[in-house]
Amino acid sequence: MVRVPREAAATLHAKDHWKRKFRIWQYEHVVVAERAMGRPLKRGEVVHHINTDQLDNRPQNLLVCTRAYHVWLHGEMSRRYAREKFGVRVA
Repeated sequence: MVRVPREAAATLHAKDHWKRKFRIWQYEHVVVAERAMGRPLKRGEVVHHINTDQLDNRPQNLLVCTRAYHVWLHGEMSRRYAREKFGVRVA
């Protein structure tokens, strides 16, 4: 699993992005996901990197989901990792 500090995540200059009036820089994975879907993210939607590599922003590696599902997904990934690597059963 690759951990990238938030400030090191790939960003793009958002000169033509719909959020331009709010901020100048936009995370690359958000821009790529929005272009692939043909619409901006809705409130409460986030972009998840399927292979956990935060610098792999190919459209096929991005999953748009709700914030709640994203939290659940990371919890499930942690439980499965603990079970596979350490034999630990986590509720």
